[in-house]
Amino acid sequence: MMKTQTVNDMVNGGATKEEAEKATRLFEMLYPCLKINKNGLISTTYGDKTPLGLYRTIRDNQFI
Repeated sequence: MMKTQTVNDMVNGGATKEEAEKATRLFEMLYPCLKINKNGLISTTYGDKTPLGLYRTIRDNQFI
């Protein structure tokens, strides 16, 4: 797996530990079908996202 955000990175960036853990679990579950750029960001139609950004995008659009 490519180097990407860790739970500690997310918490240090302002996420709660619970939010960071959910983002990590979502990323691990979806990893086989995600397009990961060379810089470790996830390519989406909403722009490139970190695992936390992907989680928040899905959460804020009421998909989860």
